[in-house]
Order: sequence, then C-alpha cells, then structure tokens
Amino acid sequence: MLGETFEMVTEHYRFIGEKVYHRPQQVTAYCLEGEHYKMQTYQSGNPKFMLNGGKGKLCIEMNGCRDLYFKKYDEHCSFMHPKFMIKNLIWGGSFPDVGGNLTAINHTTGEKVLMELQERNSAGDDSKISGQAFDSQGNLAIEITGSWLDQIQITTLATGVTETIWSEPPMLENAHL
Repeated sequence: MLGETFEMVTEHYRFIGEKVYHRPQQVTAYCLEGEHYKMQTYQSGNPKFMLNGGKGKLCIEMNGCRDLYFKKYDEHCSFMHPKFMIKNLIWGGSFPDVGGNLTAINHTTGEKVLMELQERNSAGDDSKISGQAFDSQGNLAIEITGSWLDQIQITTLATGVTETIWSEPPMLENAHL
C-alpha cells in the first residue's frame, strides 16, 4: 500500500484506512466492517482559504462518496459529502461548520434523499436543514426540516404526521470545566 496505512481488528469490527498524499491532492480511503454493516469511503478535499470579511475561513470542498451496506436488509446506500468549513480563524472564536447540498441514494430500493445544509451566519438562520425524501418511483414522500444543532423533524406527506427524529442531548454536568 502507499502512504500511511492504519488497521484495527477487534471482536466487534475491522477497520483499515489509507491516506495518500500527492501534492496538492490528498486522498483518503477506508473500510469499516461489523457483523451487520460495511462502510467504504474515499474522499479528497480541495481546501481554500478566504479572508471572509477579515475573520478568515478555511473551506474544504469534499470530493468522494461514502457507501454503506446493511447486511441484515441487503441494502446498499451511498451519500456525497457536504462542504466543511472552519470559520473565524483570524478574529473571533473559531468554529466548524458545514453547508451545501447532500444527496443520499438507496441503490437497492431506488429511494433518494436531497438535503440542503445552510451554513451558520450572523442573520440568526443558523445551521438550518431542509430536504426531501423520494420513494422508488420518484414521488416526494417525506419533508425534512430543522437544524443539526437543535433538532430535526420529518413530515410524512401521505399522513401529514410530523415527528422529531433527533434532538440535541442535554449537556453533561460540568461540561464547561
């Protein structure tokens, strides 16, 4: 193998990762396999530094794909990586952020999810997500709304029922110490 290789085998999973660095391109690939799943990823990033109004921002446009195989259900899903940023590098408190579009496809059933991730901004519309899930015939079945910092809701269009599928857990006691 080329570059830097890491392998870990336990009774619960097997992991092998490889990083290859060719200036200016860096490619990372790994495979993680457990009893009921297998995940394979390859990715390369295109980093850009911007002044961002004097505060500084590092933006990494990710190229690549993440493939998930659920052995129990005999399903193969894949999704593309969103844009990753680190903001306020020069001035202010730096923080990570994501933004852009994310597509997930179930290759076994033909279902698809299209998501838009809105990056944090000073207007208060922080970290909002919106998305649509389509069935195997391409019909809109579910709408997704919320924030990846607070909670995410889905609305099943056939029934009109909205449910929260994820909420931010409470902070641990003494988390800021």
